[in-house]
Amino acid sequence: MSLHINAKENAFAPVVLMPGDPLRAKWIAKTFLTDVVEVCNLRGMLGYTGYYKNHKISVMGHGMGVPSICIYAQELFDSYGVKCIIRVGSCGSYVPEFNIGDIIIVDRACSISSIQEQLGFKKEENEFSPSKVGFQCAQDAAQELKMKTIHGKAYSGDIFYSTINYVEMHKRTSAVCVDMEAFGLFALAKKLNKDSCCIMTCSDSFITKKEIDPAKRQNTFNPMAELGLQTAINYLKQLG
Repeated sequence: MSLHINAKENAFAPVVLMPGDPLRAKWIAKTFLTDVVEVCNLRGMLGYTGYYKNHKISVMGHGMGVPSICIYAQELFDSYGVKCIIRVGSCGSYVPEFNIGDIIIVDRACSISSIQEQLGFKKEENEFSPSKVGFQCAQDAAQELKMKTIHGKAYSGDIFYSTINYVEMHKRTSAVCVDMEAFGLFALAKKLNKDSCCIMTCSDSFITKKEIDPAKRQNTFNPMAELGLQTAINYLKQLG
């Protein structure tokens, strides 16, 4: 059924929150969900299904980089009938107005790689957006939770330790932040006619050189997890 996910049929809810770190997926599930069941653990990529405010929601790690998220996202979409994936992760800021701990609802993601060609798009199609319904569900969730967020473009890099500095990359892309997965998720979801969304917390700034202590990230990411879960609820309500 799936090469990389050892879950049983119907193990996942229609909407899945996906952080990069599988241990963060475990933390989200154990902290926020009730009646939690571990549904997959192949290669240590943990996945869980449970209930949040009486709504069935799944959480699973996606690893690092576009190749990794595309493997797990495609198998969730194709083999498990998942309709929407919400990436909840961290990013680095390229601009002074996006500070440590701030939350962004990504409205576009770009790349300077050839990933889009490998997914069947034209080379010049180097910018993709979340699905309209996914993005709107996140916006509505932020309003409902009275949570301050920003909107903006993310640059998804192939190389974490790139030789291209952030000033040049910001100039090239006009992105406000950098991650390694949003572009791939948006492109894949568009290809498969699925829904997607990306919510990220600023964990470090290229401007101020400040960063969140790794030991404190878990608590810092609480608001993002709550926003992602409320976004999932809003999406499920859309499905009826």
